Order: sequence, then structure tokens, then C-alpha cells
Amino acid sequence: MNKFTFGFIVGVIIIGLTGCNTLLHKNEGILGKSTKTVNQISAQIQTTDEKIEKTSQQRLTSIGAWSKGVETTLEKVTNPPPEVVLSGKLNQKVEELANQPDITEMQQVYKIIDTFLSNEVAGQKMLDSKDKEIAKLRKSIDDLNADKADSIKEMQTVAADNAAKADQYQATLKDLQGGWGLNAIWFGIKTFATRAAWTLGIISVLFIILRLAAASNPIAGSIFAIFDQIGAWFINIVAKICPKAVAVAGHVESGIYNEAKSVLTKIVDCVETTKVQSAAAADTATIQQLLSTVELSMTPADKALIDKIKVQLGWVTPTMSSTVSPLTQSTDSTSK
Repeated sequence: MNKFTFGFIVGVIIIGLTGCNTLLHKNEGILGKSTKTVNQISAQIQTTDEKIEKTSQQRLTSIGAWSKGVETTLEKVTNPPPEVVLSGKLNQKVEELANQPDITEMQQVYKIIDTFLSNEVAGQKMLDSKDKEIAKLRKSIDDLNADKADSIKEMQTVAADNAAKADQYQATLKDLQGGWGLNAIWFGIKTFATRAAWTLGIISVLFIILRLAAASNPIAGSIFAIFDQIGAWFINIVAKICPKAVAVAGHVESGIYNEAKSVLTKIVDCVETTKVQSAAAADTATIQQLLSTVELSMTPADKALIDKIKVQLGWVTPTMSSTVSPLTQSTDSTSK
């Protein structure tokens, strides 16, 4: 498998994963957040139902206590008329439907009855106080029923929204499966290109701003140095992966550049030195004098580089010798 084929396969895999990840993220509501919302609403409804049940049992218990009070009151009537007798029988039905009354509440009801029969004004006050408790209980039941209705409505809304998203999800999957799956690859390519464009655009804007500000602002210059470091890392990575990429791009490695610059600097310095010496001696400088001066200033590495250049230019032929020949001998003994 050549490098191009390998790179193409890796690119297709990355694009496909990008597309799938975007698709799943797009439908995260169905798979994640919406499910959590439904579970939370269900828990709220269950809690409300428990409160409603508890309050309803409390109401039935109170009904049982008041029914006992009605029975006690009717029993106090001497020679009761048929209406009173019928009221007693109807109250028995209420007792059968109500819960077994609480003893404490029954005692309160009996106290109200005794007080009312002995002092109607005081008894009425006690009934009014009980009316407030009953009204509070009824309001609590109404509020709980309203809360439950709101929760059910909210759940219906979420369910409808989930159904719409699920339809969209299925339609998207069906569309991506078209073209033997090539639609999914194209979707991944568009997603990758869009995100890459946004990322590069933002980085480019920051780069331009910092680049302009770096010329006059030391702080911006220090921040811009981060881009220089990132660029250096990138170039080093490319150089490690593709060793010849830097040379193909027309750039020179720093080591080679510094080596060539050192040799060139020494040659220029020697030329200028020879000119000064010849002028001081009122004599004409010769090539041999220049070569001798250069010979003295150069290291073996510098001479090896010059020999390499001579080989590249065709002035000398490469040899297997590891020694570096003097510049004067190389010049005198070789010809083009």
C-alpha cells in the first residue's frame, strides 16, 4: 500500500467519524437531554400523585370524623321525626365511604358539638375555625391537581417534540444511507470543511491582529511569539514525517545555512584582508595570496564544504579519501 492510498483511507475514516459525531451531537436531545427531562417530569408527577393521595386520605379521615359528629348530634334528638331518622341512615352511608376517623379529630368534633349546644356563639366560632382548616385542605388539593396537570402538559409537549426530532433523525439516517453510504461521506466532508474554515478564520483574524500589533506593542509581540513557536513545531513535525519536504519547498535547514554562511563570511573577510594587505605593501594581490589567507582561516569542516561544492560544480572528482585537501593544492591540481 503506497502513501497516497494510505492517506486517502485515513482521510475517509476521519471524515466519516466527523460526520457521525456531528449527527449524533445534532440529535443529542433524543438520546440524552430529552430523556432526562422526561424522567424528571415523571418523577415530579409521581411525587405529586403521592401528595394528592396523602391529602385525599386526610380528607376522607376528616369526613369520617365529621360523620361521627353528625351521628352523635342526631342521637341527641328525642322522638326524632322521619327526616332525622333518614338523615341518620344517609349519614351511615357516608361513614361507610369515609376512612376510620382519627381519635384526636373526633374529640375535637365532639367538643364543638357540646360547645355549640351549650353556647351557640362559642360553638360557631369553633366551627368557623374548622372552616378555615377545611378551606386550606381543599386549596392544597386543588394546587396539587393543578401542578399535576401542568406536569402532564409539559410531558406531552416534550413527547411531541421528541417525536418530531425522532422523525427528523430517521429521515437524516435514511438520507445518509443513500448513494451506498456516499451521502454520509459527503456530509462528513462538508462538516469538516465548515468547522475547519471557522477555526482557520478565527485563528487568521487573531494572527493578523497580533501581527500588526506586535510591531509596536511588546506585549502583543510576546503573545505573537506563541504563533512563532507553534509554526516551528509544525515545521519540525513536517520535517520529521517528510524529511525532504523542507528542501522541496525551497527552504534550507538552519544547520546547512549557518555552515554556508560561516564559510562565505570567512571568504569575504579574507578577500578584504588580502586587499588591505596588498594596498599596504603597494603590491598587486594574487590568487595564491588570497588562497593562502583563506587556507589559514578555515577549519577542516569549512574545507570539506568547499570540496563538496567543487565536486558539485565538476572541478574535482569525488574520492574515497577522508582527508581534506588543501585549498591551494585543489586549485592548482584541478581544472574544469
